[in-house]
Amino acid sequence: MHSKLTFADGVNGIYIAPLQEAVYEKFPAFFKEVLEEAEYTSNSDAVIKLSGVPQAAILALIHVLQHDALTVPPNAAQQKLTFLADALIVGDTYHLFRMALNALQLFREHLEQFPSSPSGNGAAFAADFVAAVQAAYAPDPHPHKQFTHQAMRVVRRVHVPELKRLVVEYAAERCEKMMEDEAYVMLFIDKEYAFCSDVLRAAKMMRGDGDDSGSDGGGGDVDGVLEKKEEVAGGVVDWDDFFGDDRFVTIVDCEGKQWVTTLEKASQNSKLLCVAPGPEFGSMFGHAIYELPDDHPWGIEAMIRVLEDGADNFHVPSRIEHDAGLAVEWLTNAMVVGYKYEITPMFEGVSRVLAREKYLDRCNEPHAIAEAVRAIFKLNYEVVRDEDLNELLNCIVGYFAERYESIPQIDVYKDLFEDFPEFDEGVREERLKRGLGEEDADNADDDDGADVGVEHGET
Repeated sequence: MHSKLTFADGVNGIYIAPLQEAVYEKFPAFFKEVLEEAEYTSNSDAVIKLSGVPQAAILALIHVLQHDALTVPPNAAQQKLTFLADALIVGDTYHLFRMALNALQLFREHLEQFPSSPSGNGAAFAADFVAAVQAAYAPDPHPHKQFTHQAMRVVRRVHVPELKRLVVEYAAERCEKMMEDEAYVMLFIDKEYAFCSDVLRAAKMMRGDGDDSGSDGGGGDVDGVLEKKEEVAGGVVDWDDFFGDDRFVTIVDCEGKQWVTTLEKASQNSKLLCVAPGPEFGSMFGHAIYELPDDHPWGIEAMIRVLEDGADNFHVPSRIEHDAGLAVEWLTNAMVVGYKYEITPMFEGVSRVLAREKYLDRCNEPHAIAEAVRAIFKLNYEVVRDEDLNELLNCIVGYFAERYESIPQIDVYKDLFEDFPEFDEGVREERLKRGLGEEDADNADDDDGADVGVEHGET
């Protein structure tokens, strides 16, 4: 274990966090994240680069590690909301969720200390509020970092929707006065700015005028995830649907690792929400937690990747991409989980990866390839589109067609062909089409240009 962590802020700042052994047991998810992405490690130290993270937030992070408590430093007293917003985002990013929740609670309490009209709160509060809004609505600087990092981590900020709710609700109740106040006017100059749009919509709903945004919140068929409604100023604001695109689903695999995607992506591109055991509910609104202990963690990882990145950008994680055997195993688990939860883009993504990266040609582990074939033959047309299945079959059949003569020497392949005679037939037909001299292709189909005709179904 390291005796200290060194944080670099990406400019010139260096921050040292001395560590006690107990802290590793208290924050295991945090250390798993930061040590996997450390730029340098030794027996006593690990250097972590936190580019773009404000100094105060880094110091707060160190204080949490040492004292398990979030406190507002004296030099942040005039920018308390901004500090707490930054601390919340850091806590989310590095799986210090208690830190994030504490920041959220302190943020709420601080807002409650300023109930008067905007002009009566003073310039310092206004500047702090504006900066906090900008932090809450800033784009995630690493929206897909989990897909380029060697260990894939989730950097989605799962508590930010609740932070947005607090600033939007506060501003919506004071909308007209804020828009007339020079201290806040920059938030409302651009009506396309997300915060401005959200405030105007919430204010209209509070007046009882309804919501004409035309959005259903992106919730798909996840009725009743949480049905929290608040009566405000005569109108009803359904905060779950208000930030529908920001609602999250957390998937917990059998190793306890948490993966996060949006409710919208999970419901539009899969049947996960219908097939998985009923969720628990997280501490923030609209946040459902699904525990999937029976599924392989690689399959869960693949599910999150394809839901987030789509089939076009789906790929094997960099930590195993140079080991073709492991890559094939990873893709096999991807197909198993994709089939179970009817993840629409999964099979297109797998077939593209196999064709692009030539993992089968590079793989020297027959067992891994045989398991991939068996997984494919458990698919059926009700879940997998014909074109996606044909692409998968073409990859597999083409691989075996070129190596058919060596199959009798490999036991796992002999067993495979005995268990799936239709696959054997399809391979021999493909050899005949390629002019490879297959003499025993008695049942070969003479049609030119057709896809490989391998029948399949449940086994």
